[in-house]
Amino acid sequence: MSPKSHAAARTVHLALMAPTHAPVARASLDSSKHPVINVFLKSLKSHTRTLGALFAQHATELAVLERIYYLNNNQHRPALFWKRVIEARRYSRRLRSLDVHSLVDSLRRSFYGDTVDAG
Repeated sequence: MSPKSHAAARTVHLALMAPTHAPVARASLDSSKHPVINVFLKSLKSHTRTLGALFAQHATELAVLERIYYLNNNQHRPALFWKRVIEARRYSRRLRSLDVHSLVDSLRRSFYGDTVDAG
């Protein structure tokens, strides 16, 4: 897949993930549902923090993997284990490009009426 078509596919994928309706602020919902929503939002906030720490660790590990790839690609290219290293690098870069942490944080903030730019 060419870089141009890969970028177009990523844009289409992110567009499919976008909500089809405008977010509704928590204050505009029925007040009888607020306790349930509060429990959900507290849990989501906790998981968002954990996710942020995990992605920070992932970025560090991806930097190490990139360095290993850079240093050893010519030497190990024909080896079968190196194909798995390349595959892990590809999936890690794809995971980083999805920017899941900011998507989840935007979801959480949308309940408070905050708008966060996607760009």
